[in-house]
Amino acid sequence: MTVANVSVVIKVPKNLQGKVIGRGGATIKDIESDYPGVDVVVPKRDSNSEDVILKGPPDAVKHAQRRILDICGMSEDNSSQVRGKAQALFDEADKLFKAAKAENSKQEKDRLYKLAHAKKAEAHEANKEAAKQIFKAKNSGYGNDQMDLHGLQVKEAVEIVTQRLALVDADLRSKKLLSLTIITGAGNHSENHRAKIKPEVEALLRKGGYPYIEEDGQLVVSFADASTLVKVLIMYFLKLMNA
Repeated sequence: MTVANVSVVIKVPKNLQGKVIGRGGATIKDIESDYPGVDVVVPKRDSNSEDVILKGPPDAVKHAQRRILDICGMSEDNSSQVRGKAQALFDEADKLFKAAKAENSKQEKDRLYKLAHAKKAEAHEANKEAAKQIFKAKNSGYGNDQMDLHGLQVKEAVEIVTQRLALVDADLRSKKLLSLTIITGAGNHSENHRAKIKPEVEALLRKGGYPYIEEDGQLVVSFADASTLVKVLIMYFLKLMNA
């Protein structure tokens, strides 16, 4: 059964529409690549309209909408604030480490180093919380057979994919849903426009022996047993021979 496309309007202030477009249209291209079937229409530069229109399959439009709200700082989650909190704590820890290094008194030096390490540990915890909130916000509505890694740092993304692979390996097989779609992002906003998460996830999949293909800018991991594939191929060739 074919699902009809939908159209959604997001009210985006004129001064934020450039973020949706991105340099040379990079952000729109990224969104349309990551959510196949979605078209993003932004008002022309000389227009006063605030209507950013999304058209496409319902689920893809829903996730693209959340992505745009996040890009513009209009999303309901406060992940960006938590990231900011973590960075502020890292900055404080760095200042304490520098102060400790410059301190002559051993007692004061030890005190400052202790504070610095505690602050750094607090920053790491804040970063973990930010990763949880970002992943939750971007994956609301997805089942175990699909995940979106946008907004995560490379190490966070690899850890989450590792956990998901362990979780869904048996789960998907038992439900006969033999694939996992991973949206890694094209890297349009990374340094030198080179994807950082995608190659690390691919390396993880190769190491774990998970066959996968790249489809519409996404990684589709197969959980089908080799024995099952062989049976399917045998049945296919038998049909050809009997045709």
